[in-house]
Amino acid sequence: MKNSVIFALVVVTTILAGCNKGGSSDSRVKKITSNRGFTTEYTYSAENKISSTRNSDGSKTTYTFNGNTVAQQMSDSARGLFITSTMFLNAKGWTDSTRASDQSGTYVKAYTHDADGYITQSRDIVSGRMTDASSSVFKDGNEISATVSDSTSKPLFTVYFDYYTDKPNSLSYANFGMKFLGNDSKNLMKRFVQVLPSGDTFRVNSFVYHFDDKGRVSQKAMYDRRGALADSTTITYY
Repeated sequence: MKNSVIFALVVVTTILAGCNKGGSSDSRVKKITSNRGFTTEYTYSAENKISSTRNSDGSKTTYTFNGNTVAQQMSDSARGLFITSTMFLNAKGWTDSTRASDQSGTYVKAYTHDADGYITQSRDIVSGRMTDASSSVFKDGNEISATVSDSTSKPLFTVYFDYYTDKPNSLSYANFGMKFLGNDSKNLMKRFVQVLPSGDTFRVNSFVYHFDDKGRVSQKAMYDRRGALADSTTITYY
């Protein structure tokens, strides 16, 4: 069970690393530092592909590319965790699925891309059984909503996204060397609203950015629905 939770976190972390969209591969992210002092450093191959990430708590993740697969190995000696998941790429080089196994089962995250390379659906499958799924809608190059459902296709919540349409992003999958995930939305996220099936708003967060002299995001601040600072990160580039 512990490994299944960690595997889910590995996959989600990979996705969230690029969820603020856009940018180009000549602005590779070097380091992200949170306002709590936690840091993540990124290294890349000569082909601008992600090579490894290392966290300030000593944990790290390494990536090995071999044909149509990418092996993602997470190690955390302090917690005794050593987990390898494998991403399987399709003919376009996008991830169709990510798979890991341990003594308690096999864990798969399956992806569906549209013709433009956007992830329109993902499904979590544990030992052959779907546990939840997410479906996204895109408009004008940006993801405008994502609905998460349980194993019976019953919606759990929907997240709606707004963007700064005049601000392209430097925190895309490409900027993290993860083009194998497909394409991102093209603009910086301005706000997201999480809504329950009842129509009640569960969560609201907004984002404010600062930029370096090359127009890349150098700081990202997230605020809660009351306008209080919830999180802040500083970003540096190679």
